[in-house]
Order: sequence, then C-alpha cells, then structure tokens
Amino acid sequence: MASRRRPAPAGVFVSAQFLQQNFDPVGLGDAGVTPKGEWNSYEIRVVGQHYEIVRNGEVINTFDNVPGISSSRAGDPPTDLRQFLSGYVGLQNHGNADLIEFRNIRVQEL
Repeated sequence: MASRRRPAPAGVFVSAQFLQQNFDPVGLGDAGVTPKGEWNSYEIRVVGQHYEIVRNGEVINTFDNVPGISSSRAGDPPTDLRQFLSGYVGLQNHGNADLIEFRNIRVQEL
C-alpha cells in the first residue's frame, strides 16, 4: 500500500508584522527596532536546517542547525536533538508586562 504522507517541504517562509506598545528601544539604535507604537515587519526563512531572520528588511540573525553544537542556554538540548522535519510556528513575547500585537501573518512552503 502506498504511503499517504506528503514529502517534507524544502523549507518554510513566515512573514508577519508586530507592534510593541510598551517597549521603548532606548540604547538599541543598531538593532533596527522601531520606536514603540510603530509596526515592524519580520520574516523567518527556513530551508533544511538553515534559518534566516529578517526584521524591517535587514538580516538580523542566521543559524545553521548542524549536529554537534551545544546550546548556549542552560537546559536547552544540543543541535543533535533539534533536527526536525516538521513542527509548529509560535508567536511569543518575553514577559508578563509586555504588550504586543501581530497582523498579516503568512506561512508559505518553499
């Protein structure tokens, strides 16, 4: 019997806009963060195990999730245990006092 599973996509592209309403980026001039109350664009492109993060048109981070790299954060698994062909996209903030909104969220297989 033939498998009904779809082959894994080559990659995924996620784009969104977010608005930080209570965060003033004082001292973050080189980070490309807009002042509070202004919308930011955000793109995440994942092809295989290569990740690229773009904020407001500027690449702010890239990461190759190759096996054998230990995490820089205590308690996180090494890259050998983070080799996933599928998963979830999550949106988050970083604190209970943060207020953030999202709009125009799109997910596209590459």
